[in-house]
Amino acid sequence: YRYILGACTDLPSEATHKMYADYGLTFEYPTGFSQIESQLPETGKLDASSGLLQFRLDSYPFELIQISWNEEEPGMDPAEYLEEQLGSIPQQAGVEYVFGKSWTLTRDQHEVIHQYFDFESGGIQLRGVIDVW
Repeated sequence: YRYILGACTDLPSEATHKMYADYGLTFEYPTGFSQIESQLPETGKLDASSGLLQFRLDSYPFELIQISWNEEEPGMDPAEYLEEQLGSIPQQAGVEYVFGKSWTLTRDQHEVIHQYFDFESGGIQLRGVIDVW
């Protein structure tokens, strides 16, 4: 479905994408994804300072976009924060995370650390990206 829509160049953008705008975030995401907004578990808040968004496509291949945000800690180093986040991912029997090389880019005058990872569970392999700024 999404591959057919993507190949139709004469469709208006609203037929293939939706716009999300809330909590200080604005971006497009593909049509067909469901959306969940929830509190960030560490803070119990869902507002401009802290929260969690998920966009899911529950058909094959499964796709998940997850965005979480929290207030900046004074003196926080993005590389240290990324390392802390990667270390907090639960390692379970039968579940494996493999982290690739990370790199730094600049977006809207912010330094962003971009980290790919692969995830396998129950024979299903997924690829993910974590960005920290």
